[in-house]
Amino acid sequence: MSVLPSREPKAVAQRAVREAVYLTAVIVILRVIFAIALLIHPIPGAGRVFPVGSLLDCLLLAGIAYGVYRMSRVCAILLLAYFVADQIVKFVSQRGAEGGVADVFLVIGALVLSLRAIFFSFRYHALIKGDRTNAAAAQVQNETLTG
Repeated sequence: MSVLPSREPKAVAQRAVREAVYLTAVIVILRVIFAIALLIHPIPGAGRVFPVGSLLDCLLLAGIAYGVYRMSRVCAILLLAYFVADQIVKFVSQRGAEGGVADVFLVIGALVLSLRAIFFSFRYHALIKGDRTNAAAAQVQNETLTG
């Protein structure tokens, strides 16, 4: 067993998709922590609707991340769409707020990992389909030779 990562195309695709899931899990955990903190100590003048909505948002994001983990192409596309919609909402709601360099790196990193997850989930399924057709062709060839 090697310590180095595998160069097999399916393993590379799985690793790229898992990276997007790991980043999404970190984002979900951070959002849950902040939502619980807002539930415990709410902002004066604000209701408890925002933290509860944020928890539901985390639940949705965790469900999409699980779908990506299971190599779902639809969930990979939904993850990118969710990320883009989330950034648009943040931009519209914080029009005058200044963002730092860390925000830019987070946005670029999440965008790149989401795009890689889409690309490699489609590639993974293409490789699986190729393996199935090769196995079926080999089975037909064996049947014709023996039969």
